[in-house]
Amino acid sequence: MDDGRVVTFPRLGSSWDRAVGENLWLAAEVASTLPGLGDTGAETLLVVRDNTGGW
Repeated sequence: MDDGRVVTFPRLGSSWDRAVGENLWLAAEVASTLPGLGDTGAETLLVVRDNTGGW
């Protein structure tokens, strides 16, 4: 995190579970659907979202 915290996301099947002790979720998302990133050259990116869906 930008404030220096280390956040752990345990695996949940082939995905990731909620962060340990945080209201954060990690998911693989299609890069072209994420606003403001431009061309990353990747098909999917790992995105951290909070409990309101923000990133």
